[in-house]
Amino acid sequence: MLYQSVSCLFAYGNCDRNSHTPFSGRTIACANKCVFCWRHHKNPVGREWRWKEDPPGEIVEEAVRLHVRMVNEFKGAKGVKPERIAEAFTVRHCALSLVGEPIMYPRINELLGELHQRRISTFLVTNAQFPEQIERLVPVTQLYVSIDAATKESLRAVDRPLFKDFWERFLACLDVLRERRQRTVYRLTLVKSWNMEEVLAYIQLLDLGEPDLIEIKAVTYCGTSDASSLTMENVPWHHEVVAFAKAIAAHPAARDRYGVACEHKHSVSSSPSVRPSVCSVLPSWEHEEGVELTETTKLLLPLLLLFPLH
Repeated sequence: MLYQSVSCLFAYGNCDRNSHTPFSGRTIACANKCVFCWRHHKNPVGREWRWKEDPPGEIVEEAVRLHVRMVNEFKGAKGVKPERIAEAFTVRHCALSLVGEPIMYPRINELLGELHQRRISTFLVTNAQFPEQIERLVPVTQLYVSIDAATKESLRAVDRPLFKDFWERFLACLDVLRERRQRTVYRLTLVKSWNMEEVLAYIQLLDLGEPDLIEIKAVTYCGTSDASSLTMENVPWHHEVVAFAKAIAAHPAARDRYGVACEHKHSVSSSPSVRPSVCSVLPSWEHEEGVELTETTKLLLPLLLLFPLH
C-alpha cells in the first residue's frame, strides 16, 4: 500500500518525513489492539506470522509502480507544480509504518535490502513487542519504537497487547534499541486522560533505550468505533503537547540530555534529539559547529525536537 503527500505536489507543505517523494509499506498483522488504531481493528492480529508471504522484490516493484501511476494522475491538475511532479516520480523514502507490525514479516531484511538497492531511505516503526526481531534487523535510515505509555498498567490499557509478557517484551526492545548503531527514535502518542500523567516514568524509559530523538505527537481521532471508547476529548491541543515536551526537557533527570528543538503545529507533534554526532537541531535551525546538517537530518525538521545541551 502507498501514500503520497499530495499537498507537496501543490507546494503546500511536506509530510512528516519532509519529502514529497515517499511511499508507505505496511503489514496487515499486529500483536496489539491499540485504542487509537485508525483501522478500527479490521486488520488481523496475532503473536506470530501465519499469513501469505509476498516476495520482497515483488512488493517493492509493485509499490513503486503504483506510486508512479498515482503521481501521474496529478499531471495537469490545477495548482500542481510541474517540478514537483517530475521529482515525485522518483521514490526516495519508504515509511514502514501506519498499520501493523512490519518486523513480523519474516523477510523484512530482504525487503529492506530491495529498498536500499534502489537508494530508497527506510523509516521503520515497531510496536516494541518483538525484541529478537529488532536485534536481527538490518540497519535502516531511522528506527522508531512506539512508546504508547510509560507504565505496565497504562500500556496494557492503551495498546491492549496480545502477549501476556508484553511489558517484559517492551522493556527488552528498549534494551536492544540502546545497542543499535544507528539513529533511533522514541515515538510518543499522547492520549489525554490515558497516558499524559507519566512524565517521570517516560524519563525513566529514556535510560533504557537512549534514543537519539523523541517524537511527541497528539493522538489522531479516527471516528466512533465499537472497538474503542476514544472521543475528541482525548485529543490534546498543540499547546498541551508542547507543554508535555517541555516538562520532559525541564526535568532534572533529563534537562542535561534533552532540550526542545522544534515543533509543528499542523501535525500537533514534537520531538527531542540527543547525541550531537548523530543529529543536533537547535531552535534557531542552526547546527553546532562541526556538525553537518545533512539532507537526512533535514528530514527530521517538521517535528518538535529536543537537542543536546553539551
